[in-house]
Amino acid sequence: MNMMPPVILVLACLGDLFLLPSVQGAISQKPFTFREVTQQVNIVRTAQDKTSGPTIADLNQDGYLDIIQSQHARHPVEVYYGSANNLFRRTLAFVQSGDRHGTAAGDVDGNGKPDVLLAIGGSNGLNPQPPRESRTAANGTLYTVDQAASGLGGRSLRGVALRLLDMDRDGDLDLFILSRAPLDPLNPILHAVYRNTPQRKFQLVASTGIERCTAETGFLVTDFDSDGNPDIFLLGPQVRLFRGNGHLGFSEVTSCALPSGIMQRGPFGGAVQLDIDNDGDMDILFSGGIRLKADRRSGPDLLLENLSEQVTSTGCVRRFRDISSTAKLLKGGARAGITAADFNNDGFIDVFMPEVGPGLQRIGDTIMLNLGNRSFQAHTNHGANGPLQGDRTFPTGAQAFDYNRDGKVDVLVSSRYNNNAGVVDGYLRMFQNRGSTGNYLIVRVPVAIRGKTTMDALLTVRTPVGSFYRRVGSVGEFRTQSFIDQVH
Repeated sequence: MNMMPPVILVLACLGDLFLLPSVQGAISQKPFTFREVTQQVNIVRTAQDKTSGPTIADLNQDGYLDIIQSQHARHPVEVYYGSANNLFRRTLAFVQSGDRHGTAAGDVDGNGKPDVLLAIGGSNGLNPQPPRESRTAANGTLYTVDQAASGLGGRSLRGVALRLLDMDRDGDLDLFILSRAPLDPLNPILHAVYRNTPQRKFQLVASTGIERCTAETGFLVTDFDSDGNPDIFLLGPQVRLFRGNGHLGFSEVTSCALPSGIMQRGPFGGAVQLDIDNDGDMDILFSGGIRLKADRRSGPDLLLENLSEQVTSTGCVRRFRDISSTAKLLKGGARAGITAADFNNDGFIDVFMPEVGPGLQRIGDTIMLNLGNRSFQAHTNHGANGPLQGDRTFPTGAQAFDYNRDGKVDVLVSSRYNNNAGVVDGYLRMFQNRGSTGNYLIVRVPVAIRGKTTMDALLTVRTPVGSFYRRVGSVGEFRTQSFIDQVH
């Protein structure tokens, strides 16, 4: 982010304010320049089915961000631990067989180190399962928690993805699980919500108002009305918005809070919250089109500007405006698991778009440069592409994070190919940002402050030339959730 001294930092965490020390940087206006460093940083090139995008978190809290990558049914989850020499150390987790889908990271047990949860599918609905949990011990290693200890029973699901968030505002992380519809047509329950109890054990909540929503392909958590309660967008086949009440309850506000006709838009394969104009509230960008295993379905991107600063009512009123037509977004094709960051350190959040090609050939990805006027400019000659020739995979997601802590945000992209007939492929690729350093500020946010999680906290940077706003946690969601505690 671009800034001039002096700088004041404010962290809004569950309604409380905390001041952090001032930090300063330098300026640059360089274009995007990336190069692939996958093998150089010890990420293994294994042809395995990366069924969802990567999850990023500093699991052992050594100051270096780690990578969690789900690999579907054939292979365990990969965990790559970052280090001071900018090399990753690979280990495996969730080795028990299962239909492995999305991952999430956050401190469930309150020991100050993020844990990992894994959504388990239902083998096409024939064998529904609850999710699984691995926790990070005091020494920084992961260990498996059985169902009795985790509390993750009571509802078997065709799990797609999961999200850790504080839904009752008691300071610990509860759990939302996105699932596909059961095969039993008489069972209307798709999703699940678990409360984190004082014993740091999950407990199923029978009904919260969101379990029966038919959306099943992805999610995005935000706080669209800035009331401190997390809200949830659900995607596929339609966009649906559920407002949290802070007491483990949700009410659908799609028709009153979103522009008319939104439910007829789509499909969408990714979502990110970002303050495109630095006005203090989070706007929402959905990437058009989708591909899971089947053929690609195309669609235009959708950008919703948050108007909450103009709203005084606490009721269900229009909160967003569709500005897609003037934002110069992409209108065709498909993009999966998008991620957002200030890649050129000019103070405005850009968006990395993993592109899904029309056939079996992998195509180049796009970076949308934020022009600072509620519009973007597409760039494809940026270097954040692997060799495309002969690559038949398609992307499942990306996360933007500064793996080597040089002030320039890098990108990690996952991809897959699975034809259900024994042919499986897929890779993780790391792209290092080689642009000039520019103005930047990195704030390492504690996992918890005064006993309250900092997941989804709002970080505000105030300078004489303006303020900048970032959410702590993920930098793009769809089927995975990160806890990036080093906010750029």
